[in-house]
Amino acid sequence: MSKIIDITTKKVSLIVLAGDLSKFSSAYASGSAPVVEEFIRRFYILCHYVISAGSGRLVKFTGDGFFAVWPFSDDFRRNAKVCQMVERLAITLSDFVNLARLDLKMNNEVFLKQGIAIEPNALHISYERYSGATENDYIGKMINCAFRIMSLPDSYPYIAAHKEFIEVMNMYVPRNSFNSYKKLEVDEDTINHVFKGVRDEADQNYAFNILDPGRVRELAQSLQDKDLSVYEAEIRKMVASSYENLKSHPNSLFLKFFTEFHKICKTGPEWLRVSYMFNWALLHRLGEMKTELQANK
Repeated sequence: MSKIIDITTKKVSLIVLAGDLSKFSSAYASGSAPVVEEFIRRFYILCHYVISAGSGRLVKFTGDGFFAVWPFSDDFRRNAKVCQMVERLAITLSDFVNLARLDLKMNNEVFLKQGIAIEPNALHISYERYSGATENDYIGKMINCAFRIMSLPDSYPYIAAHKEFIEVMNMYVPRNSFNSYKKLEVDEDTINHVFKGVRDEADQNYAFNILDPGRVRELAQSLQDKDLSVYEAEIRKMVASSYENLKSHPNSLFLKFFTEFHKICKTGPEWLRVSYMFNWALLHRLGEMKTELQANK
């Protein structure tokens, strides 16, 4: 590694997303090296593609985790839209990490856990090296918070957000009813070990109610033995319908993210294209199940 020749710093405001693969260490210890290496490669590609499609910066990738940021400006309406898009992006990452491992023989369950926060007073550190490369890092209290809520024990939900992020996200832009949060109830042991004994910090975090990752994988695996071509016509209708709905959505960033990620998935590696088809087939199957439940009432 070449030596650092210069360091510059400046204060910035950010939206922060941190992610970690829960139970990855045990999967690595018990799995075959080629399988684990392939999963890490897929995880990196997903992080890069999804965050790039959402106009974010992937600051750091550690193999079993990542750290990404978005600018937080004085434009509160814009901030609300970006926060909503980051939430949507986090859900997409969780879904696709589950789907990307379906054809890999991994002995352990691996789930993506994510923490989201707003850091109004981050220190941006830029390192310039002799090689000409520039590296970036960020320091801040709420950055630490995002990493802490991401590292909550496995009994907690897999996407958690700080209160301020949720408040900003609810400003100005209408929300869909399924995006609901509930306060994280943490015990004393968690406060002491995760939040370093700071109760006020622990009390400001909320859980996002997403479909259980295990249930997503279970449904996806039920589709594995089926010929996905039977869903192609329905998938095309769903994609077209989603595109039309997003064109009139008050948050224009949703359409941009949807369009960019759709294009990446259609032209990306084979496993990503298959995962993309599985995702739409899964949504179609969930719709069928909802209809069946309503019909049986």
